[in-house]
Amino acid sequence: MYGNDDDYTYHFKYQISEEKVKVTLPDLELDVTPSCFPDYVSEIYIFGYHNIDEVLDRLQEAGFDPVPETIAEGPWVYKPEEESYEEYRKRCGL
Repeated sequence: MYGNDDDYTYHFKYQISEEKVKVTLPDLELDVTPSCFPDYVSEIYIFGYHNIDEVLDRLQEAGFDPVPETIAEGPWVYKPEEESYEEYRKRCGL
C-alpha cells in the first residue's frame, strides 16, 4: 500500500518503549522521540530506505498501533528534501 521510502516516521498516541521497538526492528536504524504531531505522543524515525508496509506489519504484530506520517500529515511533517533531520527537530521544539 505505501511501498518503499527513505527516512520515514511512524506516530503513536501513547508512549512507546525504545527497547521494545529495537527488539521488533533490530535490522533498522531508528530513533524514538516525542512526536511533533498534535494528538500524538511518540514517534519512530527510521533512517534510510525501507518498506513501509513491512515495518507497519512488524510493529502491529508486536502490539503497537503505528500511524504512518502520510496519514497524520500536516505542516510539521519532516521533508528530507527541504530540511535536515536536525532542523526538523529544532523546528518542532524537540
